[in-house]
Amino acid sequence: MYERFTSEARDAVMEAQTEARALAHDHVGTEHLLLGVLRLPVGGDTRLPVHEPAGIAPRVLADLGITLDRARAEVRRLLSRQEPGLTDADAEALRSIGIDVDEIRRRVEEDFGPGALDAPVGITRRRRSADPAAIGPVFTSEAKHALELAVRESMRLGDRHIGAEHLLLAIAAPDGLSADILQSLGTDPAVVRTRVLEQRGRAA
Repeated sequence: MYERFTSEARDAVMEAQTEARALAHDHVGTEHLLLGVLRLPVGGDTRLPVHEPAGIAPRVLADLGITLDRARAEVRRLLSRQEPGLTDADAEALRSIGIDVDEIRRRVEEDFGPGALDAPVGITRRRRSADPAAIGPVFTSEAKHALELAVRESMRLGDRHIGAEHLLLAIAAPDGLSADILQSLGTDPAVVRTRVLEQRGRAA
């Protein structure tokens, strides 16, 4: 089935892996697939046959004002909140004895840069001793499901190829971290899906 993925869709998956490595994550999730699509050229891929529209997915995101930098920052923010660390109750207990965790973080980041206190997101305790770049990021079950859903989107639309537009339809499904990122960037995932289908209709 992977042979039906266009070069643009394959590039998006490879760029997702690049993003995961750059962020020191040991997994590739739907959030990284979104970043991978954002790394594609808006003008499209000239390697594709004429009957396989290219550039739809990155163009839709660009038209909605979703940039790679904004999405990457949101991935960092959302995943950093999932890391084990101090709970709100812990922070409140420390405040009660005069230790302001937020102020400590602010001062450290002022001196050493944003995220200086954050552990590399996604690196589990089991893997901390190893180099995550050497291990390589693994696809989460959600990301695998998104790739399967992209295939189903292509079949549902009667297409003979699986392109980045089908991948974007899949990762703009209502639940999942990629949908949360779209929402937090001010875009309803349903709007993304509608725009993709509109653009696909124009390209047909």
